[in-house]
Amino acid sequence: YTNCTSVELWLNGVSPGKRERKPFGKVHWEVPYEAGNLVAVRYDAKGEEQIRRSIQTTGVAEKIELSLASVGVEADGHAVAIINVAATDAEGRSVPTADNEVEFEVSESAVVLGVGNGNPTSHEPEQAPRRRLFNGAAQLIIRSTSTMGRIVVQAHTAGLESDMLEIEVPDADLKITSIGAS
Repeated sequence: YTNCTSVELWLNGVSPGKRERKPFGKVHWEVPYEAGNLVAVRYDAKGEEQIRRSIQTTGVAEKIELSLASVGVEADGHAVAIINVAATDAEGRSVPTADNEVEFEVSESAVVLGVGNGNPTSHEPEQAPRRRLFNGAAQLIIRSTSTMGRIVVQAHTAGLESDMLEIEVPDADLKITSIGAS
């Protein structure tokens, strides 16, 4: 789907063609599966490249990665931090087929407000210390307590390397002090 005039697809450096988009339509190709790099190049009415997007075939999931998606948390008992959770391969690419259940451990300086994964058919509880990945990803939402110091979040799942995120929570803005595997 695009609002550009035309799109050219490239699979591992070979183009199956450039297609014009009809008004209110989409462009579509059927290509045999081949591992590698898929690139879509979108053009305007003058034929000038507007945007380029690519995706790569990933390897098997090897580890869980935590990353902070929000900033500005204070030790006031009300501030919220959103933590992204992803299964990644050896190259650090998000693995969209991973669906592992991830267990979270959060230090006493924070409480779990909720977990989510974007799966509209999930019946998992929204407030729990665990969540199944959907398309290789999930989120953990925590709230600071009134205790200044460090929030430690750990994520574990069977068969994958765990990750840990340490967050310093002073009176002012949230600061990441380290991210590392455990």
